[in-house]
Amino acid sequence: MALHIGDIFSSVEVAKDAINRFIVDSRESYMKETSNKRQYSVTCRTQSSGCKFSIRCGLQKDGNARVSKMSPHTCNPRTHYKFKQLSSLWYLLPHHRASISHNREISVAQIRANEKEQWANDINYMAAYRTREALRIELDGKEEDDFARMNDLGARIQDVDPQSFLVLESTNDARFSRFFFAPNALRLAVPHLRPFIALDACHCSSRYRQTLMIAVGIDGNNQVVPLCWAICQKEDCNNWRWFLRCLGSAHGGMRGPFATRKDLVIMSDREKGLDIAVQEMLPTATHSYCAQHIAANIQTK
Repeated sequence: MALHIGDIFSSVEVAKDAINRFIVDSRESYMKETSNKRQYSVTCRTQSSGCKFSIRCGLQKDGNARVSKMSPHTCNPRTHYKFKQLSSLWYLLPHHRASISHNREISVAQIRANEKEQWANDINYMAAYRTREALRIELDGKEEDDFARMNDLGARIQDVDPQSFLVLESTNDARFSRFFFAPNALRLAVPHLRPFIALDACHCSSRYRQTLMIAVGIDGNNQVVPLCWAICQKEDCNNWRWFLRCLGSAHGGMRGPFATRKDLVIMSDREKGLDIAVQEMLPTATHSYCAQHIAANIQTK
């Protein structure tokens, strides 16, 4: 971007950002001289060399900020070598906001390549990583804040789908523990499905390492139909027992199709806690194991 004496900005803060970005885009450096609500000015980092570099803006009576002084660098170009602001978040965030908004999983290597190709700026791994994480927080919020919103999420779900089945549990100190959800549309579909349930869980690749549990069935067209899902802290017997209890409650309780059908087949991997939970909660069902999981375990071992 270009900057000239007489340029007008809506505030000193906006002018400050424009001045800093103009200098860094020019691959030069600066040192803050004055920075407050009414004035902002920068000078050369090596004033002892006699460099007369200076840019100044000030607040006008109409509330706008105006650039009132601009003097170019007269120092040795080596002064600007490896200027830290080239790797600062305030400078990098606008460069990558669009790409990370489009793809949250963009690699750090790709961010570095984009920065070098489009802005001729060779940043290190940590600068690119911090940029990606800062923009993820800006776009999606902090993960820990989402747990505090779970009660509001549950209330909104019940408002929109009052016949859905939802369980939200917290610890004694009001921290999130686990969450179970079965939409009403899927509850209504269960009597029309085949007597088959597949159970599985996976670990979420996030800071808090929650576990996603899910149960699915098969309809008359051999299409997979999700029955319910849950989020808990880990995959163990206690949480599987709780999940199956919620599953039964969501679909008819002790008189429901899952509790009484002797032709019901449960398929899962060979997780020990799940095996015990199925025997306790669905004693009349036949518990089988997924051949794909068994083959994968054999190849691993």
